[in-house]
Amino acid sequence: MTEKLTTRQQVQKREQYTKWMNRSVVAGCMAFFVSMAVWIVTDQQPVLFAGLGLYWLGALGMGLGYWYSPVSLRDEFEQQMEWEANQAVSAFIAAVVVLGFRQMSFSAQPACTPLLRPFGAQSGAISCWCSSSEPPTGT
Repeated sequence: MTEKLTTRQQVQKREQYTKWMNRSVVAGCMAFFVSMAVWIVTDQQPVLFAGLGLYWLGALGMGLGYWYSPVSLRDEFEQQMEWEANQAVSAFIAAVVVLGFRQMSFSAQPACTPLLRPFGAQSGAISCWCSSSEPPTGT
């Protein structure tokens, strides 16, 4: 759109398109969850595929809202908040991955390999043979 909008009109359009997009996504998600519930009861796969199709129609509705909106749907404050949240989550995931791999690689516990036959016929569970110890006795 090439028309000039006042600040109030921009805010109203932003709220209107955001509301439409949110309703589209919620309707798609709810349709998918309802179809999963119906699928559990009826065990008919086409119901599940129909729910998945409605879910993607909701996502398509959100995308069309972004595409056809005459104004930016996120203001500067929302963009700044999203950027800060993204940085915090990325730092947390990186710390968990780095510390998790470090913890796994320097573990003091020996690696166990599961055997196909259980030790001790009374338990019936699959045991593991650790390289640093004797085989379990089944007690």
